[in-house]
Amino acid sequence: VNQKAAWHKKDQIEFFDLGVNYPAGNSYKLRPGDEKEKKKFSIKKIIVPAINLDDYCLEKKIKPTFIKLDAEQAEFKIMQGMSRILKEDRPVIVMETWGWEDAVENYENAINLLLEADYVPYIVFKNELVEYRPIKPYLFINVIFLPSRL
Repeated sequence: VNQKAAWHKKDQIEFFDLGVNYPAGNSYKLRPGDEKEKKKFSIKKIIVPAINLDDYCLEKKIKPTFIKLDAEQAEFKIMQGMSRILKEDRPVIVMETWGWEDAVENYENAINLLLEADYVPYIVFKNELVEYRPIKPYLFINVIFLPSRL
């Protein structure tokens, strides 16, 4: 376990901790409406060390075969720090998407980055892997991105 945030570069980032009652909202930025809920969730802003996955995997001699991204609107930033991994290691990527208006740009950029890296998106539908065409607004869904070449 590494108490670090995955990010596009080695850095220190602000992180909003919404506490044990709403951990799904923990992120590097607040969602619309979270400010109103500050008292209810006792939101704390903390500074956390951040790393990029390309450097981390090279340093640790790790060649990932599977990466799951559920990072509350930080997916695109994280993927910007794993370009070598996408190009050379070609892991399967599973990314959660969701359709709130403030999240569209993050998912659009992340999906486009994977498509440009020659990944093909799929979803599981009726126990079958079916090619998926991402459309806005994005669904609350886990999309499986398989490399078209290994």
